Amino acid sequence: MVFRSEEMCLAQLFLQSGSEYDCISELGEQGLVEFRDLNPSVSSFQRRFVSEIKRCEEMERILGYLLREIQKINISVPEEDESPLAPPPRQVLEIMEQLQRLEMELSEVTRNKEKLQRNLLELTEYTHMLKITRTFIHSRSRRVKVEAFERMLWRVCKGYTIFSYAEVDENLADLDTVSMIAYFRMSREIL
Repeated sequence: MVFRSEEMCLAQLFLQSGSEYDCISELGEQGLVEFRDLNPSVSSFQRRFVSEIKRCEEMERILGYLLREIQKINISVPEEDESPLAPPPRQVLEIMEQLQRLEMELSEVTRNKEKLQRNLLELTEYTHMLKITRTFIHSRSRRVKVEAFERMLWRVCKGYTIFSYAEVDENLADLDTVSMIAYFRMSREIL
């Protein structure tokens, strides 16, 4: 950390384009340098390094998203005492790809979790409706007619039917006969 009372000097660096990243990275990690913009009139979009800045901003956004999701499920993130060293440019691209993949996977997991929660809520609602209404039909029919009976109930009830059938436990003369039970979820549309 540089204090105001410390002796300072103003210097101008000219770096070759191949070594600029490594030199600036090393100087930044020392923490003894303050950089000044010698081209304040140039728009940030006209600068050579604008794509690197956008990449870093995108990585910062993704890391923020991942951190928020981690904190939602109460996983502690260890704090680092020191800032990590600046990665080389190739490694920055690899890190970016990994972060994008993690973001995509996590958002897909989050969507699937929400969908499963909605399905659970809907199934719980159906279960409660079945316990409350106790509406059912019990009949015997031939196996070949079970599908037709199910379609007919589905159409009559406008899709608000939970249908299941079970075979009769007793030995019957006609082995093609099954016992059917159809459960209905009552709603305003049916009423």
